[in-house]
Amino acid sequence: MPYLSELGEPATLLNCELSTIPGIRKAGWLEQKVLARSLKGEKVDHGPDRHWLDTTWKVRVGSVNSFVFKVAYEADLDDASAATSLAAKAFRAVYDVLGEPEKLKEGMWLWHASDGNAVMQLGTVMRTHMVMLFLTSSAVRHSELQ
Repeated sequence: MPYLSELGEPATLLNCELSTIPGIRKAGWLEQKVLARSLKGEKVDHGPDRHWLDTTWKVRVGSVNSFVFKVAYEADLDDASAATSLAAKAFRAVYDVLGEPEKLKEGMWLWHASDGNAVMQLGTVMRTHMVMLFLTSSAVRHSELQ
């Protein structure tokens, strides 16, 4: 079974110390509260924007004790055809490395890797089309679960 690191760019922030990522910005209290947290001491921060698949992505990182175990890439597009094209490229990039996904529901897929999982989700909010990719490392022990 392949590893998340084989995805390249989206996985580069996984399994590193938060302090080694330049441009980290603290997420607000509401965002901390709203984003699902399942681990003791989990924090969500904004990472620096990253370039992948010819697109600039907003990045959030989830950490426990300053160890990054979750990375979320989000591209927001006003144009539906551009969003569809980007979604197809992102899907293919993950598919080519991790293989056939499980379809969780319409617009959401799950891939398993040796060291975690990847979830791709599509959505539209107020005419903004979103392509989101979430990578979660299994490096954080189950003992950290609340």
